[in-house]
Parts: sequence; structure tokens; C-alpha cells
Amino acid sequence: ITLTPVQGLNITVDYYNIKINDRIVLTENLQGAAVVALLNAAGITNITSARFFVNGIDTRTEGVDIIGTYRLPDMGIGRVTLTAGYNYNSTEITGRAVLPSLPGLVLFARPESLRITDGQPRSKINLGLDWQLGPVSATFRTNRYGSVFIPGTDTNLATPIGAAPNDITLSPKWITDLEVRLRPLGDRGGFEVAVGANNLFDVYPDRLPAGGVFGLNNFFLPYSSFS
Repeated sequence: ITLTPVQGLNITVDYYNIKINDRIVLTENLQGAAVVALLNAAGITNITSARFFVNGIDTRTEGVDIIGTYRLPDMGIGRVTLTAGYNYNSTEITGRAVLPSLPGLVLFARPESLRITDGQPRSKINLGLDWQLGPVSATFRTNRYGSVFIPGTDTNLATPIGAAPNDITLSPKWITDLEVRLRPLGDRGGFEVAVGANNLFDVYPDRLPAGGVFGLNNFFLPYSSFS
């Protein structure tokens, strides 16, 4: 859907619903007598656990994208364009594969399942400003990434989010970029000089808790790969 409620303002709204059957994903770290027996039968000894890629789940992702662009009227301060965007999406697992060769084992238990459904931001906000006055122009953009959930080691699918002792939630963050440009020759040449900064305010992810149920690795690897 595209709307133009006033001159210079364009709003686009998109809805999507994506279903994937037999999606290829990585299993849990599988252990137990059945796993060892399969490994030994394949000539692999002294190994007690394994994980592998398999067409293991069906998923459905729903979301909405809203994008707005507004060109300000001429006020003698140059050409100014404002942009704003919002995305919300949600992924759920609608089906799970079961391997007859591994009876009683859950291929995708709580950790891997929640990595797929909650291991990325569900929401994102984009705000931007583009300005040009003669040979000088600038672009300012800031993005807000929503919270990210990192599941702990609890494998019970019935355990609610945040209820396992080593569950972690990374808080939302704003990341801001700025660039200023100059065309010394104006419209007569294509030469342009630009200076800018990505992550202007030096924003870092949340540090991971360390010690106790969280282990010692987080002392020297303080940021999650999810970030």
C-alpha cells in the first residue's frame, strides 16, 4: 500500500507472510546411547555427541514494513528530506522432524528453537535526514535494533523465555551514522570529499554476565555472537 496524504510525503506499508517447509537448520548437540551407536556403526569411535544440518522444521514468518519519506518545502535552508521506517516481524516453528534412527531424542529442543524464533530483533526503527545546500551535503541516520534473546542450556521446550537460569536478553540499541560531503568544483565536476563516522556515539552491546551458571568464558569474550 502506498499513500501520499500531503504533497512531498510518501508512505509505503508492506505485509509479508513467509512459510518455509523442511527448512535446513542445525540440530542440538545430540548425545546418548543411540547417537554413540550410530557413530560406531559408521566407523566413528571415541565420539559421544554430534550435531548436523537437516531439513528439520517448518517455519512461518509474519511481518510489516512501514516506510515514510518527506521532502520539506523550500525554506531557504537547502533541500531537506526526512525518512523513517519501522519493521516488526515474528517467526514461529510450525512443525518439527523426527528421525526414526534417533528415537526419544529431540532434534530441536529449546536452545536451537529459540535461536530461530527470538535470536534476532523483532523490531527495527530507521530514522534519517538528508540535506544539501549548494556544494555541501550531509546524511544523518540512526537505527534502533530491538532486544535479542539468548537461550540458556535448558533443553525443555516447555520452559518459558527467561525462566532458565542462564537465559540472557540483550537490550535494544541505537546505532547512529553521520557523513558530511563537499563538492569543491560544484556541479562542474564529479569530485567529492566526504568525512563521516559509523556508530558515531560508540555504542556497544550489553556485556554478558560471567561466573556461576554463566561460566568463565564471558570474562574474556564479553560480547555475544548474537550481537
